[in-house]
Amino acid sequence: MPGDSVPDVPMFANADKVVHAVMFGVLAVTILWDASRRSHNVSMCRYAISVVVASAFGCIIEVLQKYMGMGRSGDVADWLADVAGAVVLPLLLWRVVKYLVRAR
Repeated sequence: MPGDSVPDVPMFANADKVVHAVMFGVLAVTILWDASRRSHNVSMCRYAISVVVASAFGCIIEVLQKYMGMGRSGDVADWLADVAGAVVLPLLLWRVVKYLVRAR
């Protein structure tokens, strides 16, 4: 946020990239979950669609930040973190759920 209204919290280097990855990973998981809830079938096609939609949303946000002139900047590295989260988190959660179902 531009301005002095938000306090500066000390973080590790590139902490914002981790936040981007987590946020867009959660978005992709949410899309995938919603697309699969009626059939209870998580397919590679649905996974790919969730990754593309979440990644496109991240790209649009970065482009808007660059051109809206509100003190924000569009960053390709932020978008790449969005894509990485959208790709990795659904796969990771799928493996965890699969393991937990087998453990029963």
